[in-house]
Amino acid sequence: MGGEVSDDIVERAVKIGRYLIPHAQAAFAEMGTDPTVEEAKHVLRWIERKGVDTFTKREAFEGTKGRFRRVTALEPALDLLLAQGYIREAESPERKGPGRKPSARYEVSPFLKSDTSE
Repeated sequence: MGGEVSDDIVERAVKIGRYLIPHAQAAFAEMGTDPTVEEAKHVLRWIERKGVDTFTKREAFEGTKGRFRRVTALEPALDLLLAQGYIREAESPERKGPGRKPSARYEVSPFLKSDTSE
């Protein structure tokens, strides 16, 4: 029973796996088991509640602080919202003088605002 698996079979199995990954991710998202999707939904609800056109990463963190303990924990949710087109990166102002660099700035998709106003 313990024979070798040919390279061709492994390559075909990997190809099928890669094809099915998006389907599995969509199914997990529907079941609510993907933590990044749930976190992105939380950030999206915050955006909708605030009714903002733009926001900074720092503002999102402050507005969702009960959910995220660190800014780095918020980043996967923002990355997903970027990838899905809910938000896009905007130009951040240049740092003037000493201190920390300005927080990343995001613009909210106008389509999101039209979806929530109906």
